[in-house]
Amino acid sequence: MRRGRVGLAVGLAVALTSGGSVWGARAAADAELRIENARYRIVVEQRRGAPAALVVSRLDQPGVSRRLTPDVRVLMTRTDPGYRAMSLGEEVVLTAGWKPAAPPPHETELFAGVPGQKPAPVSNESDLFAVASPRQHRATGVTVKDAQTLTFSFKADPSYDVALAIALEPGTAAPIIDTSVTPRVAGFYSAAFGGVGGRESATLDFVYQPLVWSWRRFPAKSYLTPESMATTAATFVTAGGLTEGVAADPAEIPYRFATFQNSRFGLTLRDVDGRARPMLFAPVLGGEGSQRAAGERFAFKTRYVLAAGDWYAGLQHVLRDVFAYRAERQNAAISLNDTLDNMIAFAMDDAYSGWVPELKGFDYKWDVPGTVKVVSALHALGVALVTGDREIYNRRALPLIEYVMSREKYLYATDEAITYQNPSHFLRGPCVEIGELAGLFAMTGGKSVGFKREAERLFGKPRRLNLLTDTGGGTWQDALAMYRITGEQSWLQKARSGADAHVKAEIDTLPGDFTTNSALVDKQAAFYIDYGPRWFDLYEIYEATGERRYLDAAITSARAMLLMLRSQPFAPATTMLVNQGGRVPGVVNWQRVPNPKSGPNEPTWIRVPRDTTTAVPEQRLPAWRTSLVGLPPEQGRTYGLGPIMLTHHAAWLMRLAHHANDPLLREAAENAVLGRYANFPGYYFTSFETNVYQRADYPLHSYQDLKYNAIFYNHVWPHIALLVDYLVSDAFARSGGRVDFPSAYAPGYAFLTSKVYGHRLGRINDDKDVALWLPRRAASFSTPAVNHLFGVGSADLHLVLMNTSTDAQDVTVRLDPDVVPWDAGVRYDVALTGSASGNTTSIDGVLRVPVAGRGFTVATIRKLAVDPAFQRRVVTALPQPPSDRGFSRVETGVPAIGTLTGMLLSVVPEFADAFVYMDATEKDARDVEFRYRQGDDEWTVVRDTAYPFELSVHVGDPSRALEVRVTATDHRGTTHTGPALVLAR
Repeated sequence: MRRGRVGLAVGLAVALTSGGSVWGARAAADAELRIENARYRIVVEQRRGAPAALVVSRLDQPGVSRRLTPDVRVLMTRTDPGYRAMSLGEEVVLTAGWKPAAPPPHETELFAGVPGQKPAPVSNESDLFAVASPRQHRATGVTVKDAQTLTFSFKADPSYDVALAIALEPGTAAPIIDTSVTPRVAGFYSAAFGGVGGRESATLDFVYQPLVWSWRRFPAKSYLTPESMATTAATFVTAGGLTEGVAADPAEIPYRFATFQNSRFGLTLRDVDGRARPMLFAPVLGGEGSQRAAGERFAFKTRYVLAAGDWYAGLQHVLRDVFAYRAERQNAAISLNDTLDNMIAFAMDDAYSGWVPELKGFDYKWDVPGTVKVVSALHALGVALVTGDREIYNRRALPLIEYVMSREKYLYATDEAITYQNPSHFLRGPCVEIGELAGLFAMTGGKSVGFKREAERLFGKPRRLNLLTDTGGGTWQDALAMYRITGEQSWLQKARSGADAHVKAEIDTLPGDFTTNSALVDKQAAFYIDYGPRWFDLYEIYEATGERRYLDAAITSARAMLLMLRSQPFAPATTMLVNQGGRVPGVVNWQRVPNPKSGPNEPTWIRVPRDTTTAVPEQRLPAWRTSLVGLPPEQGRTYGLGPIMLTHHAAWLMRLAHHANDPLLREAAENAVLGRYANFPGYYFTSFETNVYQRADYPLHSYQDLKYNAIFYNHVWPHIALLVDYLVSDAFARSGGRVDFPSAYAPGYAFLTSKVYGHRLGRINDDKDVALWLPRRAASFSTPAVNHLFGVGSADLHLVLMNTSTDAQDVTVRLDPDVVPWDAGVRYDVALTGSASGNTTSIDGVLRVPVAGRGFTVATIRKLAVDPAFQRRVVTALPQPPSDRGFSRVETGVPAIGTLTGMLLSVVPEFADAFVYMDATEKDARDVEFRYRQGDDEWTVVRDTAYPFELSVHVGDPSRALEVRVTATDHRGTTHTGPALVLAR
């Protein structure tokens, strides 16, 4: 019957009027126009006294249909409307901008619709319809062509001709809306399909316009999000269990890095009347391709979005059915484990990794020359434990612990004249969240009481650890941290109450503005993670309580974050040439250097131009190697520099994909990490034209020679921790939870949030006494497609293999006898579980393990003994609980000394490290003498003549008390002696 009706309709034309039907009853029945494919049916409907409409129905979702109007809206200006790119750092950077006719008084909305920290003059008009008023054109006739396309006709306009066609391709593809305009007069043009019905924003359950308008946050103006900022090139609304909107046809999105200048289209959700009407305008008015001569036609295809269910069902429809979202990545030249080994080797090189030993921090010269920055000590500590590497502990983890316990802020400047990004010059620590202190307490096996004491002192006190962003003040996250330190149920109940309020405000009742996002209001920071609920924290309280409501909230929030991740364009299934001409331009063409004229009214640094091209050989690669799909922006101000590779969200998505049985979350996680780099890759990147950042030797150069992208040395250990977390979380997800290692929480700041491991034993299958082990260069593998973990059981060695390729792998593994001490000539029995099951053997360190495509296999090597002593000793309790004498904090009242703090840092029972610091600065003291001894030993004297004034002492026998005395000399030559500190475990 359907085919018969379509056949009758072929070649018929119907006039569409709004004043009355031109059809008689019989004519209407015989001449009904419709097209359909396996999923959609579109029927032309004419009702007496009403405008003509198109009824679009989902054949696979009974009862799902919406009316559209054959409506085209055209923007036209005779003169250049002044569209121009935003400059880096400008306030409004998430929307298109035009030169206003008159300068606006002030723009008070940071990121165009987000409350800003202060009014600031801007030089752009951000309201599309303030630039040009849309002219609305409704079709007057329709013709069916080839039973698949509805072609509409319109009344002529003096300035241009409008055309509209709506087509259904065979199969299940969403309707294609083809809009075109042929100018009669030269000018600047842009057009959109305006037929998705306008609705009052108050009636909507969910809205989405890239990049920040989601939940129920309706744009305050008719902002236009250009292609370059459309992480998902769609805009839609959800109401009454139905999602409706428009998306760019994937064929209209070239495989290239879209910029503000070359964006081919823009998205807007708010129409000229202030109602929700999803529209895609192309070209961008005043942008590339919008200036047209008479007769110079332009056209653009969009896809109509229609799906039953909640907003996530609608998003899945957009990603799966429109953009064909998929996991497009796998390991490239090397595995993630080899990448991890390369990155650790780089991080342990003081010169290349930007380590400043005397300041115990990382050179922050990219942003603020003359400063160092540290965001966490847990990252390096966890890596030291899981690798069993004491050198990492001694040269990185321990100094970083001392830094975070003593400095006032993440960013530290020895020169008080440096004010950019608001560094601190003071030792008024700790400079980390209470969650970090809880993590340090856990990761040191509860042996270091200083972490507990400082957490108790700081709870409830607001602090500013980064920029001018307030943190702390007794949050529910802090209460959860206190519960983890103390085990007291009252803290957990306080955390529950706060988390429940957070879920109610941010998830159960979708917010309609940004006031619930505290990081956005009156702050300098506005990272992408700030636009949604704290889903990392929600997962942590789920693990602490086991209560499903927190897990569900974390899953919902993670799904919403998919809107922040790039979902197009996917790479073509071809190869492509990168590094054309043998030289690659950098992401930015300047660097910051100290300002030689710096004074009270001058910045402490200036930007200077430089040649940022890098010599790198041409190479042909699979195109997916250069894809940006799966990556987030950093924040609005830096969006134009490209997305970032510091993708901590990936490990969390992997875990939540398991809990929710949601493959989309898993695919997004894989796209964020796999095959992207072979060493530390830097930060922002634009990717399509080069693979320079993917090379194993990329960071092995001086700072001046690293020209492609931004190098933030304080990101190195967080990035290493990211890879460890990803590997462990991937094993957890693939095994359905049968490979599971306990974690501590490293909250970091912004999105530098990870789980860290190594302080507690976990499980692999039925073995519940397993130490996670990731020693460097422990094994070689016949293919880079597999990643791995080692787990050291009480009797056996487990090897977990995870295949990133869709092709099955028969992996030959060779264990290094210097790392894995196998006995020559001994045949070890090996049990296989997971993708492969059964038994095999290993001799002389060689075994073969089959792994299915995208699968995992656990090879358990029986009776192969390995002793990761450093990690297992963390688990070992002290003969008696640590005493409060392991920490001392004394406010001396002597300016040349100030507050004197000492602590014992203990990871294993056999040794400890003492750290003593004072908060007097170089203005208070000229030099300081530290004297220390154990028991009746001889005094050791250390003179410190440069601020900061601090002492580090390795304590080989922590059973003996350490006595420390401090003498400070002020600038008048007067000597001051502080109280004795006695530190004992």
